[in-house]
Amino acid sequence: MRYLSLMLAGCLLGNIVPSSNAQAPDNSASDERPADGMGYAYIDDDDRRSLADLGFRIDKEQSQNLKIRISATGANVEPIGGYRGIQGSNRYTAEELGLILSGQHIVRVVTEFDNGTVVTGRVLEGRWGRIPERKLGSDNRIDFLATTTEMFPLEITIDPQTQSTGLRRTIVMLNGRPRLRCLYNIVDGHIRNLEVQSLGGHGLLVQQKTLRHPHSELPMDDTAAGKTVLTSVETAREPVSRSEWNARDMEGRWALIANQVAQDSSTAGIWVEYLKQEKEFQLLEWMAIYIPDAFKSYGAGAALYELDAPQWIRVAAWHCNTAPYLGHGEQAAQSLLTAKPGLAEDWLARHKENIDVWSGAIDAYYKQFKSDKLARQDSSKYLPPLQPANVFAHLNSTDPVVDFGHRKTAVTGELYRHQFIREINGVPVSGRHNSDLRQSLRKLIRHADTNVRIAAILAHSYFLPSVTEMDRLQDFVTVIDSQEEEAAVREAALVAYSYHGHPQTILKLCQVAQDPDHPAWSGAVSRIGDIGGKFPLKVITSLEPEDLSEQQSKILADSVARIQERVSSRKIPSARSVARLIQLAVFAEQTGDRNSSLIHQLVISEAKLMPLESRESLRNELSLERLGEFWVPKDEESFIAAFDKLRMQVTE
Repeated sequence: MRYLSLMLAGCLLGNIVPSSNAQAPDNSASDERPADGMGYAYIDDDDRRSLADLGFRIDKEQSQNLKIRISATGANVEPIGGYRGIQGSNRYTAEELGLILSGQHIVRVVTEFDNGTVVTGRVLEGRWGRIPERKLGSDNRIDFLATTTEMFPLEITIDPQTQSTGLRRTIVMLNGRPRLRCLYNIVDGHIRNLEVQSLGGHGLLVQQKTLRHPHSELPMDDTAAGKTVLTSVETAREPVSRSEWNARDMEGRWALIANQVAQDSSTAGIWVEYLKQEKEFQLLEWMAIYIPDAFKSYGAGAALYELDAPQWIRVAAWHCNTAPYLGHGEQAAQSLLTAKPGLAEDWLARHKENIDVWSGAIDAYYKQFKSDKLARQDSSKYLPPLQPANVFAHLNSTDPVVDFGHRKTAVTGELYRHQFIREINGVPVSGRHNSDLRQSLRKLIRHADTNVRIAAILAHSYFLPSVTEMDRLQDFVTVIDSQEEEAAVREAALVAYSYHGHPQTILKLCQVAQDPDHPAWSGAVSRIGDIGGKFPLKVITSLEPEDLSEQQSKILADSVARIQERVSSRKIPSARSVARLIQLAVFAEQTGDRNSSLIHQLVISEAKLMPLESRESLRNELSLERLGEFWVPKDEESFIAAFDKLRMQVTE
């Protein structure tokens, strides 16, 4: 068998380009040479992330039939956003694979031959399993080896069912819309003239439930059999007794929901179904805007829509700003709004001046609705837009926080811990990361209540990568280094801090990783497993096994394995990767980092592995300015001089 590995992003979305091409020029990948073993990067159209692994296999035992594997796991698969995600797998992609297998959507595989013949292919079910995801425990410590409770389909195989060599074009269609196109020529057991192209956008609603996989081979077409290949397991268990539910007021009910979902995220879907049955519109809205993944993955948005709740349009409009790395909730919002364009246009027209963020997406929908010249429908019964001042009403409160505990009803005038945390979690969900909200969260990392502090700290893991202010980092370093702080707080601070793209973050991770007694050690090593390369790998593999606990050894082994798999797939260093390593070496030297000499040695060894073309590119083109970093060193002139000196030295 022959294999070809590529990266797929957005699950049938995005761009595929050769991995050596740092800047994707278009949304296709092609090569005239035999494609077996070539590497590609499939880049998400929205946020440039690689969210799945795409592999090609020539099955010589079946007349050189091509099989296309799409997997939610792989060394270079980027995780879901925020501290929960672990490099090497992506739950959102697994959910999309579940959608393809669910029978809720018509999936067709069509292959066109060069002589005009057309054949119908099929989708085959692959591996199932749990997705690694970090979890915050009730003790405020993070479980770095946790997995999802739910089982997900980890991969599917597209079988074009072509039985001969020659030029072929395979198209995968969802609900009649082309999503993926592969053009290839099979000659002598090799794939030649390969082109893989993304087509169209998301627009799919995923309502995640507990799934079972009754079949190992799934013919996916528009026949009745093809639509019933995967079924939902409807649970007879309700999440709460009737008497318990009736005894609680709104805050009491929310506290119950939030606690259960925090301990086991799989209960979110059960709660959505229960609230839908009870027509608890406000609680469904709260789930949609405050609980990560509830709007799309767990179906809160779809439930509000199906109930025709007064909140459904404003919740969809709110989610038009959701960041793509939070599961493309903005695409689910688009699906809801465009399902009833007459209502959506009327609502947007009525409330245009009161929508807090008239984003490009909302503007595009509105203009499209108007251009379609559909009859507007009266939307007066639907609630007006959500306002940040109301959604985040308590973020700036200085009132003392009370633990709701085992009570069932709220007391007027008291501010409860779960109310604070609810709004903190809602900030990343909202996609609204303006300076006022960031400033509010920044203040909360010094809050008197430990639970509130940790929630606020970890919320930064969702948007620190896009924040340019350097002064923010020192707040986290102070907490990480303070022996007066609680261990859980120091751990959370280190994890959140690691999501900033500044070079000092990887240096700090390595410093903490070299001290097994540090309370944030597990966080440092786990995050090194996500983002580390050869330098951090050398640091963590030099640790003495006898200095580690059993749990630490497991975390170390997991990170080492993930980095080694990633490094082995990139054996020849690129000019850009060496330039970034030079940048790190200079920063480490100028800040007196303990690992400075180790990084410098690695720069020299990596430069020797570069092909001549890459060495010339590094020497003649990749100045610090060309790297396009968002951060600026304090002494820019001396930094640039040191960078250029080392760059010239290793390319002589």
